[in-house]
Amino acid sequence: MNGEELARELITVLSIKLSLESHQLLAVMRDRASVNGAALNIVKIMYPNLLDVGCLSHILNLVGERFETPTLSLFIAHWIALFSHSYKVKALWKEATGRAMASYSKTRWWSRWELMNQVELAAVIDLGEHFVKGTYRLEGDGYLVLSCYEEILKIRNAIRIEHYPNLQAIVRQAFPDNNDLQKQLVAYSIGCLQAGLDYFQNKLGNDSQLPVAAFKAARLFSPFKVNEIQPTAKDVDDLMAFPFLVDEIDHLKDELPAYLALAADVNADVNILEW
Repeated sequence: MNGEELARELITVLSIKLSLESHQLLAVMRDRASVNGAALNIVKIMYPNLLDVGCLSHILNLVGERFETPTLSLFIAHWIALFSHSYKVKALWKEATGRAMASYSKTRWWSRWELMNQVELAAVIDLGEHFVKGTYRLEGDGYLVLSCYEEILKIRNAIRIEHYPNLQAIVRQAFPDNNDLQKQLVAYSIGCLQAGLDYFQNKLGNDSQLPVAAFKAARLFSPFKVNEIQPTAKDVDDLMAFPFLVDEIDHLKDELPAYLALAADVNADVNILEW
């Protein structure tokens, strides 16, 4: 099914079976397959207020696929070929280590990273861990729209801080008296990650681009974050990232003083949706 065919099916369901009018479809979360994007571009013609949000976990997973580790990739390819289909080897591994051997799955997030973790490729583990945790947190339940921006910030900070404890420990142990060689190995290892980091920066590195702008603005709907941010009328303009709120911005600005006053006394255990 191509994008046009999928769009036709979606429009049939939305407009005929569900009888949704053009202003009633507000947002869509979807897999990032190209056919879905093409279909949504057509659907937006009938539903212009639609906010189209692709799967963030998919983006984070694709970052890892862009890490360029030629030596490790060759090793992992042989590891999978030699051991993944041998029940005897798996049994011996479990007997020796006390836990089951991690297997590779084409469909499970970061399964290749889990194998990398066993062989301790330091640079990938040090930085990849932040992407892995973010991937699974964004696959969770709850009010994710209110926490997505913080998850993105955590990863940005991990990249900026450049803390590679495993990598540093390994190069120090390998070459304790050669600082120049240590620096060369660290630079090479971090360089292997650059293509993945460039991809992340292109997709989620800019606060002004969607969907990051929408997730950043969504924090204004949390009384806890409002207390922390203390937004002004200018901050309310950020909510224009949600197409269906564009006509409500002035009303929201009018309500902001009262909203801030109400949010000031909110208990930490309050249900945000009910509040």
